[in-house]
Amino acid sequence: MTDPIEQLMHEHQEGLAALDRLEKDARQVAAEGLSPETKEAMSQALSFINGEIRGHNEKEEEALFPALAPFLPSPGGPVDVMLAEHRELWTLNDRLVAELAEPSPDRVNLSQTALGIVQLLRSHISKEDNILYPMARQFLGEEGLAEVARKVEALQK
Repeated sequence: MTDPIEQLMHEHQEGLAALDRLEKDARQVAAEGLSPETKEAMSQALSFINGEIRGHNEKEEEALFPALAPFLPSPGGPVDVMLAEHRELWTLNDRLVAELAEPSPDRVNLSQTALGIVQLLRSHISKEDNILYPMARQFLGEEGLAEVARKVEALQK
């Protein structure tokens, strides 16, 4: 059975690579405006976010976070912070989708929204990799992580 923490961290690495591309595109939009090529690249980044990152968040929300909930304070604990950041991501994502759909989007707003996604996700990934996932290993142990792995595998089917 796959280690769910290793799987989630691997998915983070893929996400960080996509964020590097989105940041480059956002900075180009701020400097030069939105070219058809940059619009296509940003649309591809949004497809990745809406597919891979949404699926990643589902694994956390349906498998990992419920397993951690009994061990962590709530409200206002680490799981609550991660859930709030997931909601913020989807708000920014929806805004970027809408801005890209405009016939002549405001390049400053478009760039700021994309860079907001980049900043939020980089910070979020760092908190999960360096704080939440080590807590999961500590609190859940092998048996708890095996149960999380089973739930993650069920979500992937």
